[in-house]
Amino acid sequence: MMAQGVTLGSVCQISNGFAFKSKEFTDSGVPVVRISDIHEGQISTQNSACIDARSEFERFKIKKGDLLIALSGATTGKFGRFVGSNAAYLNQRVGRLRSLDEKVLSQAYLYYFLHEAKRQIEKIAYGGAQPNISTKQIASIEVPMPDILEQHRIVEKIEALFAELDKGVEALKTTQQQLKIYRQSVLKHAFEGKLTEPWRAANPDKVGNAETLLQQIQQERQQRYQRQLSNWQQAVKNWEANGKEGKKPVRPKRLVPKSPRYSTSPELPSSWAETSFSTLCLEAALGKMLDKKKNTGTPMPYLRNVNVRWGSFDLDDLLDMKFEPSENERYGLENGDLIVCEGGEPGRCAIWQGQASEMRFQKALHRVRVPIGLVAPEWLYYKLWLLADNGALAKHFTGTTIKHLTGEALSEVPVSICSPAEQQQIIQAIESSLSVVEQLETTLIQNLQKAEALRQSILKKAFAGELVSPEVTEAANG
Repeated sequence: MMAQGVTLGSVCQISNGFAFKSKEFTDSGVPVVRISDIHEGQISTQNSACIDARSEFERFKIKKGDLLIALSGATTGKFGRFVGSNAAYLNQRVGRLRSLDEKVLSQAYLYYFLHEAKRQIEKIAYGGAQPNISTKQIASIEVPMPDILEQHRIVEKIEALFAELDKGVEALKTTQQQLKIYRQSVLKHAFEGKLTEPWRAANPDKVGNAETLLQQIQQERQQRYQRQLSNWQQAVKNWEANGKEGKKPVRPKRLVPKSPRYSTSPELPSSWAETSFSTLCLEAALGKMLDKKKNTGTPMPYLRNVNVRWGSFDLDDLLDMKFEPSENERYGLENGDLIVCEGGEPGRCAIWQGQASEMRFQKALHRVRVPIGLVAPEWLYYKLWLLADNGALAKHFTGTTIKHLTGEALSEVPVSICSPAEQQQIIQAIESSLSVVEQLETTLIQNLQKAEALRQSILKKAFAGELVSPEVTEAANG
């Protein structure tokens, strides 16, 4: 049975840092530990700002073994143990916990207790999107206090169990990485034509020619524009006949004639070509800007960035925006539309298959429409996934802290292309291979979740007095 608890404030020193002025920060000197320097149980000063050492800052010095905790922000409650040997200073809104007497409270025991108390700390933090917690609130938290020998035994048992657990987690993460590499390999080979080498040899009449395909896409684009123009002219007539009620229908963007951009490559089959994203699309358009003051019409559900996952849509948290009937074509969705995130995780995308009627989309998303029958939307989806997975898509992003994939940048993304028949063969091969990968990844995620649950169970038992048997502890004391 665990000994009765005492408040943290009665057995350890809990203090806040100093509000160092950013204008005094330097590239060298004593590192200043900020909230951003706290990472997964450890403290890193590798990217810390520095300040010149001064005697008045002595009480804000951090020593090896100190526990530091975030007192504000979205990550309130995250903590780490300072293991550095060199001096460092404590910044404002970073709390420091230090045992008053190591013969009464082991610093290592306190460290593992914070793992168990983290959820309690997050719960009592006040504020909304930017919660805060005071050192006074932390000081009021109760910590079970067995004698120091039992504390040491509990720490030893936790670390032994965690070491075994970490080996298993490491093996799971290694397998995860291997699956990612395998997936990249499958997709890379797909867009190099390697998956269908036998198929091309057996079906020379279906191989086709990339140059002919690109010309067909251009013709489809021209025909589509003529249909849009005709529909717009009729819509304007209807609008005028109805007394010009509502907004005037928007004329479709003028189609600028351009020659298909493509190149051959010795790395590709002779029937293939390397081209750009825009060459394969009928259009790539951003959605409607959310503006409650200017938007008029009927409230309708629309997709946001958060609703788009890789390969699927999360429609549990849809919002409404006002749309005019004249905006149906401009912001509506059709089966086969590829919806691509412009920000957030730029490039993340999924293919719309009519999951919900009357759906529209917001400006944070690109709607990419392809000539069905000539270019499969899955072809572009898997290409973007490959480039996102291997990091190549990032070179098309704009922005520093917040990344974006603009329409212009998306249009320049390189894509290899082959005949429609071969596209379908490759898509089937990809989906067959990746379905197995997906099943394995799901199992790995479940096992990692079980490992984390086991870690929490170990901590819960440790601080409930159930991890170390009383008989062993009494024998050690005797």
